[in-house]
Amino acid sequence: MTKNNSINLLKNLTPSVFLKKYWGKQALFLNNVIDISGAALSKRIVFNLIKSENIESKIISFEDGAIQTAYGPFNKIRDDKHHSLLIHKFNLIHQFSYDLFQSINFIPYCLHDDVMMSFSSKGGGVGPHSDSYDVFLIQGQGEKSWDIGVTDKKRFQSAAGSHNTNEFTSTQQFIAKPGDVLYVPPFTPHHGVSLTDDCVTYSIGFRSPSNSEIRNRYLEFLLDDNQQSNILFKDLRLDEHAKASIPDSLASFIKKNITIHNEPDRMNDFVGIFLSEPHDTAIFTKKKITEKTFRKIDIETMLYLDIHTRAVIHQNNFYINGEKVVVAKKNYVFFSGLFNQKKMPIMPNKANSDLAEAIIYLLSEGYITFKKYHFMI
Repeated sequence: MTKNNSINLLKNLTPSVFLKKYWGKQALFLNNVIDISGAALSKRIVFNLIKSENIESKIISFEDGAIQTAYGPFNKIRDDKHHSLLIHKFNLIHQFSYDLFQSINFIPYCLHDDVMMSFSSKGGGVGPHSDSYDVFLIQGQGEKSWDIGVTDKKRFQSAAGSHNTNEFTSTQQFIAKPGDVLYVPPFTPHHGVSLTDDCVTYSIGFRSPSNSEIRNRYLEFLLDDNQQSNILFKDLRLDEHAKASIPDSLASFIKKNITIHNEPDRMNDFVGIFLSEPHDTAIFTKKKITEKTFRKIDIETMLYLDIHTRAVIHQNNFYINGEKVVVAKKNYVFFSGLFNQKKMPIMPNKANSDLAEAIIYLLSEGYITFKKYHFMI
């Protein structure tokens, strides 16, 4: 087993073997992987969390064979059988969940989504289903039985957006105990049922943008592009007998201006901006930071990415929270370190002017910070 601050979800597998043999291809179950000690969650702690409007929660229960879903916040919880309480983005409030989230650094950061925690009574679960994304399921406490079916991309895509799978043939069964890890690839039906009360499972999910989402975001990107000209149609060669017929010159003007020009630089910027966009619920606190204040710091100090920040690198360009950061070449190493490690030491009073300007802007926007994040639990 491993310590919480150095979690290895793959146990004895190397990342290269996992990515080649399992990622997106087949399920993998590993037992006794993680040291869960010190990460226990009590019913009191969890039930207090879901009273908050700032925490996204829901309860899934089974009544008369049908799945019922209620959305938080919740003032009271009925202590019924066969229910699961789910809290999304648990990595933002729980130190151990954050450590789990950081352990998936063998997958590109742009695909990281969040950690969801499920707290189930005996017999609880979310029902048989398939997901469009990869998922790691880590057993925190209690025990859960898992049934896994055959990966079926075609059936999933023909389900008109419904990921529920009422029936599937189980080809693999596992009993997950504290510290066990189950990886499930996309389009693979799976069904987990709690065998104990106060059963905790952590679900690490990944981003999986659809082609329609990408197209819509690209159209928004083009509309927001300040580089586009605003040329009006003005043609003096109109046919006085056109009547209801659309003039060829107007049709040509429209066709020309709805054609997407895929200039490499603009396309690269779209990719970086799109894949660095944070969650919709992310809030960044702006601060007033002057160069004088920044330069007063005369000791080496650590810079951290804000916990909500998403930072990516593409074609030697740097993007953070949907913005492109102007980085001088002499500062590539610094920003590569900051984006890859999510922290970087710096001596503000010795930083070159370009680096200081960029850092001050990111600090002012709340995208980076000098302070370590403090978790609720």
